[in-house]
Amino acid sequence: MATIRALTFFVPIENQDAYEDELSEYFGWIDTIINNFPFEAWTTRVVLPPIKKHTSLRKWMKIIDYIIDNLSIDNALIHGITLGLEDPRIGEVGKLLDAYPNLFGNIIYKHSYSDKLVNLYRDGEVDKYTRFAITFNDPIMTPYFPATTNKRNIFGFSIALRYIDLIDSLLNGDEEKIADYLNNMDNKLSEFGSLYLGIDLSLSPWMEESIARLVEDRFGVAVGKPGSYYAIYKLNKLINEELIRKLGLNTIGFNEVMLPVGEDNRLMELVKDGELTLSSLIGLTSVCVAGLDMVVIEKNEELMTNVAKDLYSISSIKKKTMAMRIIPSDEEEVFISRFGNIPKIRKY
Repeated sequence: MATIRALTFFVPIENQDAYEDELSEYFGWIDTIINNFPFEAWTTRVVLPPIKKHTSLRKWMKIIDYIIDNLSIDNALIHGITLGLEDPRIGEVGKLLDAYPNLFGNIIYKHSYSDKLVNLYRDGEVDKYTRFAITFNDPIMTPYFPATTNKRNIFGFSIALRYIDLIDSLLNGDEEKIADYLNNMDNKLSEFGSLYLGIDLSLSPWMEESIARLVEDRFGVAVGKPGSYYAIYKLNKLINEELIRKLGLNTIGFNEVMLPVGEDNRLMELVKDGELTLSSLIGLTSVCVAGLDMVVIEKNEELMTNVAKDLYSISSIKKKTMAMRIIPSDEEEVFISRFGNIPKIRKY
């Protein structure tokens, strides 16, 4: 059954030196929106703006502490790190993620500083690797973590869905079911006026709610095999033409198919059986805008650098924002508390 995967608040900070009064006002708005929100959300999230150049990470930690202490949402996920790979503060990102288990971040890739990339993966803390992404091209505003940021420094909220069952019904010829669901949701959320920034209609899996299974059932091909590029292309076309354009929905973010390996049980089966390889998954990013996501790879610095270079090249050709969330490990399988066991992918 379709559900709201994420209710995400974008919270601005105009003055990163004096923020208490400003944030207190926004927290009041958040409480009002939640109290009047007409649906249940699986997760609630907060996205902060990029850290200004003059703001030390020590000062930024005080802002994070203030948010955690004063935000009324229990277990909120907080996106509080957006830095360029060339930023001298990049070496402290690991400490921030260690200090706050619900903190997420976004590192903007700079090709001329690609040698610094491997430093982010040297401590072996695999849970930490799931909480930051490397982003290629300009970061965008999306309810999906961790490849997001509040780059416009505005207040508002957006949502993302788990709705593979509705897409399956649409592929089976039932247009009315998904149209009614999305129109009802859009109408109710539009009552919040300009505070509602839109929906990211990206099709994302969650374990048994599998995109890989959907592709096999509806297109007769396994993800990574010949024909699967076409299947992903058709799904993306369906999202953009049958949903966004035809229904006239207010959208934000990626709005395309996502293939996070560690969040899709069928993808993990294909990886474990050697049917889906790193090479084929990188190739699929040419039709899957979200990029390479939740993938356990060999802990090899040359491999990490080369994967980033490939994604940088694909993103540059597509002229679209992409992201990379990899989990380098020497083990054949890693356990992460929020996801369970994730198998390592073969290179080819």
